[in-house]
Amino acid sequence: MNIDDRPVMDVEVRHSDIEGSGVFASRS
Repeated sequence: MNIDDRPVMDVEVRHSDIEGSGVFASRS
């Protein structure tokens, strides 16, 4: 699993899931 190979958005989504999907969901 290469994080570099994955899009940046995927990384942000993962971080949002860890910190709290609610925060990212509000932005969407």
